[in-house]
Amino acid sequence: MKTISFRVSDEVADIINNMDDNRRNELLQSLENWVRPKRSLEEIMNDMSKQAKRNGLTPEMLDDLLKDE
Repeated sequence: MKTISFRVSDEVADIINNMDDNRRNELLQSLENWVRPKRSLEEIMNDMSKQAKRNGLTPEMLDDLLKDE
């Protein structure tokens, strides 16, 4: 992680400086989401599939989870 700086109004600086850690982390996450290139739904779904496989989810397990009981 890198540290950057940019100019904001005194009021905004005071607000950010007085935020608790949770609120500041929410702000940073929002900023990251705003500046990152958008991914397609297909890319997101492929990433989710890969992660599920890495975590041991099999197609059979997924079928069982999705069954309507």
